[in-house]
Amino acid sequence: METLRQALREAEQTQVYRYEVVHDIIQKLTNNRLQVQALSEEKTPVSLLDYKVQKANVAQYGQLTREVR
Repeated sequence: METLRQALREAEQTQVYRYEVVHDIIQKLTNNRLQVQALSEEKTPVSLLDYKVQKANVAQYGQLTREVR
């Protein structure tokens, strides 16, 4: 709990309260940093056209924001 308090104090100093930031501060305070492995060169796309991204369905957003009458 003390680590969480200290992380929240640090986040307050920077005025950034996002989960990812607080989580990163906790990782730093506990010396528990995640090691990120690099993607192998043969798996790394050369062109942005090689990235596949699903397009957003705007109708779903409309359903979430529609007023109930």
